[in-house]
Amino acid sequence: MTARDPVRFSRIVMDETPSAADFFSDEAAGKPRPAVGDPERLQMWREFSVYATETQARNKARGLGLGSHLVEITIPSDSRITYRRTGKTRGHHTVWRSPEEVERCVTRVVNV
Repeated sequence: MTARDPVRFSRIVMDETPSAADFFSDEAAGKPRPAVGDPERLQMWREFSVYATETQARNKARGLGLGSHLVEITIPSDSRITYRRTGKTRGHHTVWRSPEEVERCVTRVVNV
């Protein structure tokens, strides 16, 4: 088994000083549960979303009027953080791990 390269994702956040709360799932943030019958949507609700590129995250933030900053998350090659491509939005991924662990992987913060 070979080690993977570090992976970078971008996440939309509300301010320039991200905290663990910026990596809460929709479930942990108290948002309504999605309609029954779509297992992927339910899975995405239970974890949190990121985008493969900064441009994808910026376009999503601007298009929906979300957040004012983006964080770059660099997942080290030896990390236990898992992720996979989900949803229909280009570059959308779902990440599984504790918010605190992901917060430690923030490598950069930029304005939207």
